[in-house]
Amino acid sequence: MLISYKNKYIYIASPKTGTMSTEKFIQAIDESVLRNRILKNNEKIAVRGHSTALDIKHAMGNSFDEFKKIAIVRHPYSKMVSSYFFYKNGKPITEGNHNPYPVYLRMAFAKVMPFVLWSLLYPYKSNMGHLVDKKGNLLVDYIGSLENLSEDILSILQDKIGLDCTNSNFPHTNKSKHKDYTDYFRFPFHKRLIDWKIKKDLAFYKKVVSK
Repeated sequence: MLISYKNKYIYIASPKTGTMSTEKFIQAIDESVLRNRILKNNEKIAVRGHSTALDIKHAMGNSFDEFKKIAIVRHPYSKMVSSYFFYKNGKPITEGNHNPYPVYLRMAFAKVMPFVLWSLLYPYKSNMGHLVDKKGNLLVDYIGSLENLSEDILSILQDKIGLDCTNSNFPHTNKSKHKDYTDYFRFPFHKRLIDWKIKKDLAFYKKVVSK
């Protein structure tokens, strides 16, 4: 999560949507941003890096509405595959004093389960759940897609926020190592079950990237 009180915008970091690359890029072109901090009564208050839009709204109160909100979404299939290999092959970083045991359990679960079974059993973390309120109202003003990340984030920052991105190169970090996500949904029955499981997020993704 990044916030600029000078330029009045918030980047809401949804998991598995190029967060590290996007934050690195924004920090390079805008020195005014605070990372995982908000100001309250002139004090810096820590917030989780992957706080939802609603979490940030609650933390900031009415001042949240004074900022333009930015987020990136990812195709739900791709998001699911990336999460699987993140736990299967990686060593996730835990934030602050959070209990690490659930993370290690997720890692162990992914290491012993094939993707087909894991995808059906694992509680999928949706794009939508990170960006809407309890009534389903969208809390974000500008949304780009991971599939078009560099172009979308440049367009938003330049055209909507007014930052100078001239001669800025977008970095790509922390890439997962696996096949194209479509290779993991080749079995029709499995695909139908997944489509049913994440149907709301599939519809949400199609809606926000088509704007």
